[in-house]
Amino acid sequence: MKYFIFDVETTGLDANRHTIIQLGYIRTDLAGRRIATLLKMQPVPDADINLKALETSSTSLIELMSQPSPSFAYKRVLDELDFWVLRFNKQDKFIPVGYNVRFDLDFLRAWFLKVDPNGGRYFGSYFHTGAIDVWSLVALHLGEKILDLPNTKLITVAEACGLTVEQSETHNALYDAILTEQLFKLLKGEVR
Repeated sequence: MKYFIFDVETTGLDANRHTIIQLGYIRTDLAGRRIATLLKMQPVPDADINLKALETSSTSLIELMSQPSPSFAYKRVLDELDFWVLRFNKQDKFIPVGYNVRFDLDFLRAWFLKVDPNGGRYFGSYFHTGAIDVWSLVALHLGEKILDLPNTKLITVAEACGLTVEQSETHNALYDAILTEQLFKLLKGEVR
């Protein structure tokens, strides 16, 4: 299977009002090849920017505005997706994988539409409609132990599952995607 394991950092929590400022993703193909990418970008025009959200991702407003344009980042994403997926082949799609994946998918789809209104129509050309939420795998793995956790943040859950977490790297979209990938690899064998 082709997996698109990803995470986003955003300017807030509402995919309609806010936007992606970091997209970290790991692509894997049928041959097991793995490539990781981190894209940082300016917000799309007219997006709301919550300064608290920027603080969470350790991004200053000055640093944010010095990043490449969203259209530059979008072209790079499409170039990579076009290399890995035959978008008009219904059998050749990435399966999105994320931690609390609905949040990230909503932002990714909204970003496609905001950057290129026509491109949003082709979102499904690259991604399968089904997605794998690693949080669900964690819940199956930990069972009632999840009730003892102080929260369900990715770093807390990763540590509870025995992974080593570099606290200083969290809320970097690529690091969080890598952590998600580690959890996914650890737990997917249990589901089979």
